Amino acid sequence: MRFFLCFISLFLVGMFLSCENPFLPPTGKPDKTFSLRSTPEGVLKQLIEAYESKRIDLYEELLSDSFQFYVAPTFISSYQAKYDYDFEGADTMLSFTTGSRFYYWTKAEEVESHRKLFSSDDGKNKEIRFRYAPELTNTRSYGDSAYIEMMITGGELLIQLSTTGAVIQTVEYTIAIEKQVFLLEKDRKDKSLWVIRKWYDLSNAPNDL
Repeated sequence: MRFFLCFISLFLVGMFLSCENPFLPPTGKPDKTFSLRSTPEGVLKQLIEAYESKRIDLYEELLSDSFQFYVAPTFISSYQAKYDYDFEGADTMLSFTTGSRFYYWTKAEEVESHRKLFSSDDGKNKEIRFRYAPELTNTRSYGDSAYIEMMITGGELLIQLSTTGAVIQTVEYTIAIEKQVFLLEKDRKDKSLWVIRKWYDLSNAPNDL
């Protein structure tokens, strides 16, 4: 009962404050809506939320227009044999990456692959969740804080597929996060927010397809 009365009181106060009141000074423009992307830690939180909620809008919001994803070095031989994507040398500005050559794909391929990952159009129920969330273990600022290098380690992603027919079959895929490095840059649309410019997968990805 006490909780109900408190709720009603708060509701009435909110209604009162929302009305014009000559005794209250003007408040000016409302504050901007809080965004997770205002901090590197928030970028990681939104990344986890995008996967677990399977929301492509949240995921795409994280990516710079010039985004590039770099495949794991242990995956290069198989990747190079089957795909004709570009490669580049190591970014000398970064400190947490290893290797001298990285194959990558761009934002368009990344968004399309995750659109398929998050979709359930194949007639299967799909659950995506982190069995263990990765941890932000190191950050470094560059260019008067215009860029931030961010390293995450650990964590385990679980993808569970279940058929919807008379006989339900479930298949699980477990992905070890291991080590991932991100280069964040200021969002061109809002300099108070961060987006991912580069993403390096430095895990021990399987060397076959």
